Amino acid sequence: MANKKIIEAKDLSGLFIDHDPKRGCVYYDVFRKKGYILTNADVKKYNLYTLALPLSIMAGYLLALFGVSTWICVAFAIVAYLGFRIMFRFKFLYNLPEIPNYTRKNKDNILVSYAKQYGTIRLAVLTVLLAAISVVTVLNAKVAKFEGFNLYMNYAVAVIVGIVSILSLIATIISRKYKE
Repeated sequence: MANKKIIEAKDLSGLFIDHDPKRGCVYYDVFRKKGYILTNADVKKYNLYTLALPLSIMAGYLLALFGVSTWICVAFAIVAYLGFRIMFRFKFLYNLPEIPNYTRKNKDNILVSYAKQYGTIRLAVLTVLLAAISVVTVLNAKVAKFEGFNLYMNYAVAVIVGIVSILSLIATIISRKYKE
């Protein structure tokens, strides 16, 4: 039997996760400007709720496989995502112990965080691959002669991947600063 790694609250990371020496793992709610304490018992539920976006996209995709209209699939995925986020707030987050007057320490933005976490070469390779995917997606749409919704979705994917490629390039430049 394989050993399962048990994830604890101290192992969590993310944009809204802070690790306070006195209080432990804290989830910072940017809308209410409050901190909530995450314990080891809360980690499993928290990780489940972080899968809201991929699960919603997969649900919409599964509907598309059964021949449901594309717009209905997209609407279902959006409604499913919003449902997950509402459940996260009301069934999970607001039931956690709240920290009164919590002030968040200065936290690195996502680009600086990636620059510190990954090496310059790794980020440079990621930048090149993302740029290539963006270009190839547009070329594929032209060669396959997509029309209508499929064409626009390919363009949307290419633009999103292109933007992420640019952000990855910025993280690469920042990482060189931290490696010196």
